[in-house]
Amino acid sequence: MSVTVTLRQEKRTLSDKFVSISWITAASPVGYYPLFVVSENLGDPTDERFEGVATLNDLVTYEENPLIRIECAPPVGAIAGDRLEITNAPDYWFDSFLTVAKFTVTLVDFGDDYMTIETAVPFPTALADVSWTLRDATETTVRGSGTGARCVREVVTGLRTYLRRHLTKTFTEIKAAVDHVDAVSAFLNSLVDAANADASPFTPPPYTEVIS
Repeated sequence: MSVTVTLRQEKRTLSDKFVSISWITAASPVGYYPLFVVSENLGDPTDERFEGVATLNDLVTYEENPLIRIECAPPVGAIAGDRLEITNAPDYWFDSFLTVAKFTVTLVDFGDDYMTIETAVPFPTALADVSWTLRDATETTVRGSGTGARCVREVVTGLRTYLRRHLTKTFTEIKAAVDHVDAVSAFLNSLVDAANADASPFTPPPYTEVIS
C-alpha cells in the first residue's frame, strides 16, 4: 500500500505581513491528513507555535487536535447547526479556503461554557479576545453575542503538542515566508518517501517450522 498526500499552499501579501496557508486536502491512508506538528506556548492555548512537518515517529506519538473550540458562554437556545460569526476576525484568517468568518456549530456545552464547530472548516489560528455573534441555521435569528472569547484547540488538557491538517502562519519578511513554503513542501515530500519506504510489505513465502 502506497502513501499519497495532496498539499495545497497559498501565499498572500497584506499591508503589514505575508501569510502562508498550507492544507492537506487529500491523504491515503487517512492517518496522513494531520501532518503539521503544533505546540502550545507558555501554557496559553491561544498562543501556538509550529514545530514542523511530522516525522513517522511524530505520527505515532501525537494525536490530531483541531482548532474547533470557542470558549464563551453559549446563549440560551443555542443548538448544533447554528451559525457562528467571528466579528473581529483578523485579516490573515481569510484566503480561498475561508472567505467569511462564519462557522457551523456542532456541539454546545452549557456546563463548561464552550461550543465546537465543524472540523472541515476550523478556525485558521488560535485567537484571544474574540468577539462573536451566534445565529440560527438560516442566519435570520440572532441567538446572542459576546466578547472576550477564545478560539482554541478541541482538547485543551493533556498533551500540549499535537497534529493539525491545516496551518496558517504570518511573517514580516518575504524571504522567511518563501522559505517556510518551500520547507513545508520539501519536508512533506521526505515524509511521504520515508513512509513508502517503511511500508514495503513483508510477505515471505509459506513455510513449515518444526520446533522440538
